[in-house]
Amino acid sequence: GVFIRSGRVLTMDDGDNVLYSGIGDETNWTQDSNDPSTSQFAQIGYKVGGKIIGAVNLSSDILFIKDNGMVFRLQNEYPDWKISEVGREIYCKGPLSFANVGNNVVILGTTLQNVVTTQDYGDMKPIDIGQKVIREIAAMPASTKLRYVPIWNQLWFIEGTTHALVLDCTTGAFFERTFYYPVVDILT
Repeated sequence: GVFIRSGRVLTMDDGDNVLYSGIGDETNWTQDSNDPSTSQFAQIGYKVGGKIIGAVNLSSDILFIKDNGMVFRLQNEYPDWKISEVGREIYCKGPLSFANVGNNVVILGTTLQNVVTTQDYGDMKPIDIGQKVIREIAAMPASTKLRYVPIWNQLWFIEGTTHALVLDCTTGAFFERTFYYPVVDILT
């Protein structure tokens, strides 16, 4: 989880904080409350518990996925940033179990949630898109990787076995690919 925004490097700690480097200096992590160009931090989901397990760009915002089933959205830049809750009960299996798919973010948990931007005041809405493969999703381990392959417009679910569940993002159809050797990852 490392991002570059507005001349700052963003990263996360092992709790619920997002850390911003100083402007134009990725080595400056010293905070000075009197100087807004120094390092800053933002607490994601203040007082709701849980740790950040992942972050992903969505449109001009960053979504933060927490291990307690909550997803938050960071909008704008310091000092005008805004942190808001996108949803609850959006559980993520693990730190590699989400992917940016075009203008959406797909999160693999107990279900398969697709977080989409809506036209209603620029809000984001999670939609369950995995009902047809609910048994397969439930059986996937926490180490499952989601990888988007833009050239084919497919989302691959990689478990480290000889089988890979694939979502065709054009048609919304799921299918399974079988290989002679275990699939470790896919490069595009």
